[in-house]
Amino acid sequence: MPVLLTQYRTARRRAARSRAADRDVRRGMMTRRKKSIVVICSLFIGALLLVSLWNARERARRVNDAGNVHALMYTLLMYAEDHEKALPEDLGVLIEDNYCSTGRVYVSVASPTVPPQTAEELRSGRCDYIYFGRGLNLDECSDQTVILMTRPGIRKAGYVSLGFADGRVEGHIGVPEHLQSRLSGDRPSHDGSFEQEDGRGR
Repeated sequence: MPVLLTQYRTARRRAARSRAADRDVRRGMMTRRKKSIVVICSLFIGALLLVSLWNARERARRVNDAGNVHALMYTLLMYAEDHEKALPEDLGVLIEDNYCSTGRVYVSVASPTVPPQTAEELRSGRCDYIYFGRGLNLDECSDQTVILMTRPGIRKAGYVSLGFADGRVEGHIGVPEHLQSRLSGDRPSHDGSFEQEDGRGR
């Protein structure tokens, strides 16, 4: 009888140790699963934050770009008021005649283009905006006439800012169809010569 009791107690102790070991294994597996879930969630949230930050940064750059176009359009309208509604031959005239000598206005934010300090530097290519106003008179323009546009490729997704003859500025994804032919020079328009990427008239 004592022998049987001893064996019974020994078996119970072994069973208890086995159950404890199983619990430890399951607890370890649950801990690893929880850690994996936490890591995956952290990576997912981090990716979402990066996308949000990228989108916010690009939106801020677009706002800055539109601000540059608005400032240049305001300056062009001031010039036209002083010259019987005639727009300048190119953007370099604005620097030469001291209408707008701030070089950063001619360069989109985060662009590799170095801001021009002189009209010659602007005409040599240091400008991120295409000017369509050469030879135009505001009295002959409609409110849909585009005077200024961000050079394609500066902003993400083909975004460009457009400056119109009435002074307003609008954002646009991609170059509008009626401007594409003018950029390629396929056909003339009543607006006359337009600006190439170097900021000079053609």
